[in-house]
Amino acid sequence: MKKTIAFLLSLVMALSLLTACSTQKEPNSPNKGGNTSDPSNLKIGLVLTGSANDGGWNQMAADAASTVAAKYGCTVNFSESVATTDIENTIRGYADAKYDIVFAHGAELFDASKQVAKDYPDTKFINSCAFSGQELCLRYRGQEGWRYHCRGE
Repeated sequence: MKKTIAFLLSLVMALSLLTACSTQKEPNSPNKGGNTSDPSNLKIGLVLTGSANDGGWNQMAADAASTVAAKYGCTVNFSESVATTDIENTIRGYADAKYDIVFAHGAELFDASKQVAKDYPDTKFINSCAFSGQELCLRYRGQEGWRYHCRGE
């Protein structure tokens, strides 16, 4: 339960940080067609390597994403049980579809996130991971490169 709460708070904090720090876009900008400082305009894609109902790691992210959608009114879609061979294409698919934030849930998705992020400078990429079951980390691409935020239990 502690991990779920920590993850949810981290996701909300990351969304708030990305929203607050995003640059104002002109109306009809190529990324979304609107102002991303209003969270209800955000499109968030979540990539999971397991089931969104697994009762564990993947469900934690799916539930947190649903909570963010309900709280902020943004659009959240997710891909679940993504095979290792499809990770990069799935992440790229969200970026191609002009999602504002692509959230890749799991350390195994980080390399693909970094690779795809190079081609989409206006899209925010976030990767979550846990180290030794004791520390939950979010990695996100900021204006000055990839940043890390970790929170122990």
